[in-house]
Amino acid sequence: MALPNLRLSSAVLGGLAQPDFARAAGLSIGAGMLGAQRRADEAETRATQEASIELLRKAQVAQETGDMGMLTGLTGELDALLSSTQNEQSRQIIMDSLNTVQGQRAATQQQAQTNTAMSIIKTEQALEQLQQQDARRASGELVEVVPFEERQRKALEQRLAQMKQNGAAVVEADNIKYQTKFQAAQRQNQLAEQQKQVAMRALSSTKFGSEQYKQDSERLRKQGFGQAVDQYETTQYALAEAKEKADEIRRSKAPLSKAEEKMLSDNGFDPTGDIRRDRDRLALISETLDKRTIAMANRQSGEVVDVKAHVQVTLDNLMKQGDLPGNVFSSDLYNKIEDLLEDPAEVEKIAGLLERPDGQRLSATEIQNAVTAYIRSKFPEQFAEMQTYRQGQSDRQQTIFKTRDSLIKNYKNKDGSLRFEGAIREDGTVDISKVDPVELAQATAEAERRFDMAGNLPEQQIGGDKRGMSSAGSALASTIKSLFD
Repeated sequence: MALPNLRLSSAVLGGLAQPDFARAAGLSIGAGMLGAQRRADEAETRATQEASIELLRKAQVAQETGDMGMLTGLTGELDALLSSTQNEQSRQIIMDSLNTVQGQRAATQQQAQTNTAMSIIKTEQALEQLQQQDARRASGELVEVVPFEERQRKALEQRLAQMKQNGAAVVEADNIKYQTKFQAAQRQNQLAEQQKQVAMRALSSTKFGSEQYKQDSERLRKQGFGQAVDQYETTQYALAEAKEKADEIRRSKAPLSKAEEKMLSDNGFDPTGDIRRDRDRLALISETLDKRTIAMANRQSGEVVDVKAHVQVTLDNLMKQGDLPGNVFSSDLYNKIEDLLEDPAEVEKIAGLLERPDGQRLSATEIQNAVTAYIRSKFPEQFAEMQTYRQGQSDRQQTIFKTRDSLIKNYKNKDGSLRFEGAIREDGTVDISKVDPVELAQATAEAERRFDMAGNLPEQQIGGDKRGMSSAGSALASTIKSLFD
């Protein structure tokens, strides 16, 4: 086998003999090595960009769905990426992504809160449906009993109690419910106002007081437009009074008084000294101003419609709060307010009592407070009963929660370690989202049992006074108490 020819050519030998050969060779080798490193860095940067884009996409999903757990997990993934690279460009990309994700925490928490608020509303609606079924059964309208219905009820109640520990979510749920009801009442009032205007225009097409008018007004009253008829007739009487007042001004032969001269001047006319001419002008001004005042009173502004809607919603909320289970055989706040709401004139009256500072629009809170104060003063006994009952419910719930949390904090594993140590916050409260749902339900049931066994079911919890309770009332109290067993 022939050996390879290893002899160097004269050109190569000449190159090797050059004084700067070593330096040129070193630079060439170094450039080759740097090129490889640069390509590696660029590849890593591209991979980091792709990973960051995917993580930021997931972060956007977490924000839109309110998934704080997902967002926290993504932060952990970005931290891990940051720890695994020394590439400055990659680290900057990761740091920018971390800042973006951190900036999404507030929006994600808000969405999570809104999700909880909506869940509160849906759970309350489900419980209301069960209560409606109970009422139908009590009246004999419904005899069907859904299997496991009581178990479903207890599960919903426990879930609702758990969610209501999030105070901010409870406030948001109340605001959502209020706004939904307000908008519905607002639309209803706007429609009613439009229908009223149509009815009043129909009345204006016939001569006021004529036989045709009497027939039309009676027909409209039967159709439910009595308020429109009353308003139209009040307007006609006011217009007649304004005309009579103007006629009296015209008939008078006395010189203008100082007040009459001022009224004339204020409306762009200087007294001429001609009594007849001045009084004709004054009569015209008087009747025009009165007509304008009457028209303004009949024109229901958007603000008035909104005030009325706020009044209706506040009354409806107070009515539901005043529905006491122990007062089935008597008149509670629910019945009192129900009667008010059935009479549109009463709602108008309450809305009319609200003070409207010049140039200022009453806030929803101001209207709610004013209506609540009105109901408290109008029905003091029933309002006090409602407050006592609701406070009793709140006290019972808080006591049960404290007992439940105490039980959970003392649950232990077989080795003696605390089972839910990770759920105990620094302030000693329990984060029930970190507790097994089954054991949470068991702890809640045990807390309720201990509460009732201790004889802590207060009078307000059954909505009435135990003293002198009839056998029917005692049976009702037992039935209500059994719901918590």
